[in-house]
Amino acid sequence: LIHTRCKNLQYLSLKKSRALKDDHLRKIAEGCPKITRLDISGCTINNETIKSLIEICPNLAKIKLIGTNAGGEPLLNLALNHAK
Repeated sequence: LIHTRCKNLQYLSLKKSRALKDDHLRKIAEGCPKITRLDISGCTINNETIKSLIEICPNLAKIKLIGTNAGGEPLLNLALNHAK
């Protein structure tokens, strides 16, 4: 529902949304490409999904990932490449 009705959404907190899956988050990003800040702390999300978010939402400046499956060197490399 978010991805069909919130085209101008800029901030979204899905913190501890245990039922949130990677494909759900991709749909939200596709429907809400103006997101600048996203909190997905405590969600089961992988690095590929984070990569998709960055590609789909060019204005995304801050993602909170505390307690997710995402991280490590692949995510650091992605962040460094996006900053260029």
